[in-house]
Amino acid sequence: MKSKLTVAASILCLVGISTQTYAQTCKSDIIAPTTNIEQFTVHKDGTVTDAATGLMWTTCTMGQRYSADNCIGTLKSFPTWSDALLAVDDANSSNLLGYSDWRLPNIKELGSIVERSCSAPAIRLEVFKSTPKVLYWSNTPDSKVNPQLKARVIDFNEGTEFASLAQSNIYLRLVRDLKETSN
Repeated sequence: MKSKLTVAASILCLVGISTQTYAQTCKSDIIAPTTNIEQFTVHKDGTVTDAATGLMWTTCTMGQRYSADNCIGTLKSFPTWSDALLAVDDANSSNLLGYSDWRLPNIKELGSIVERSCSAPAIRLEVFKSTPKVLYWSNTPDSKVNPQLKARVIDFNEGTEFASLAQSNIYLRLVRDLKETSN
């Protein structure tokens, strides 16, 4: 009996750890989904196309790489907007995922992948694998709302346009236009 309790307790602990790591909450029965799973096509090369917007996204956050249908590796943060813009140049110089026309999304584009019926993170994890609940840079300049940051960001914990002035860990998900096919 004692060993059964030990096994049951161990399983509960593992489940608890697992749900804390991937604790996304979706309330699509209460809040209508803002993205449609059918609009996204996940490719085996680490990209996702969005038929609704005509955009191609990196599946993983910058610093991670796509492998065996998952994002692995260490996230890389960019404390300043200038750092983020330089990282885009580096991604294009290295022909990231076979393309050299990546860019930071504007705030509307970045907002288009926010799933408002979910939180922690506010994105479709079945499409954008292993997305952390962190801030992501946009290319939209802003000297009023976030004067220290100089650009707008989205917090993928709740999907809001917000940034703590003390926050220095801001991440990247790159995008490119499908209409342009230059490599």
